[in-house]
Amino acid sequence: MEIQKPHFEEELEQLKTHLLVMSALVESAVYRSITAVVQRDRKMAEEVVQNESRVDRLQIEIDEQAIRLACAPLTNGERSAIDHFRHQDQ
Repeated sequence: MEIQKPHFEEELEQLKTHLLVMSALVESAVYRSITAVVQRDRKMAEEVVQNESRVDRLQIEIDEQAIRLACAPLTNGERSAIDHFRHQDQ
């Protein structure tokens, strides 16, 4: 599947957003897991396990999107956009 050039940057931004959402979900799960252990809260622990499927689904979406982007031919402008995102958070 070829990504049209105007959509490349949009797809790249969407990938970044998905990564941020997934990292927030994982951060919350870790915090809730620790809290559940410390407080011996079985219900909370079970909720963490039940919500894991959300992270799993998002991971699959991220993997698929990253593969599509990695396989897409790039112009020099698109390479610059990737470099911009790489160095934006540093």
